[in-house]
Amino acid sequence: MGKVSEVVTNSISLTPENAVKKGRPQNYKKDESQTVFPIKKHDEIIAIANWLLENKGKKYVLAFTLGINLGLRANELLAIKIKSVYNPDGSVRFIDDVEDTSDAIEILQSKTRKFRKVFLNQACKDALEWCNPVRESNSDVTTPYLFPSREGGSIQVGTFRKVLKEAAQACGLKQNVGTHTCRKTWGWHQYKYNCDNANMDIT
Repeated sequence: MGKVSEVVTNSISLTPENAVKKGRPQNYKKDESQTVFPIKKHDEIIAIANWLLENKGKKYVLAFTLGINLGLRANELLAIKIKSVYNPDGSVRFIDDVEDTSDAIEILQSKTRKFRKVFLNQACKDALEWCNPVRESNSDVTTPYLFPSREGGSIQVGTFRKVLKEAAQACGLKQNVGTHTCRKTWGWHQYKYNCDNANMDIT
């Protein structure tokens, strides 16, 4: 799978190009709260994914793709273990059967300290197959984390935030972007799809 657009478009191509206006950037002072905004346009999502691939590598594309498709908090996303999403043979834990829930991924929620189950969608499966540390490694993977850092452990939230901000600026996005942008992007597209296509109550 060569193009990033093939990886991330499965669940985000539902949004019209002329969607709601983007939020405006604001000037912030130290220790003040900052409002970040979702990425609403399909072409901007693809532009960021392509920039990440060209400048930061596959693992950041994967983090961005899973972030906008799972709606996890950044620290929950970056703490995902390889064994949570891959089987021992390197195949992705994905069962295309709504009745079979054995492929659920248990996430420890940082806010409530309770576990909840999440499921990969097709976009996540495609991204995980495209960026597969189990199959790409000639030996056993030495880190348990899906998003390893060079210092050991997993990528830090601050590092991911910095990379996303750099990508957004390089791609010409006007709104303020941070790690929570991924979660908000997931929520906004869920809301838009349910309102426009399924006529469902978002709750």
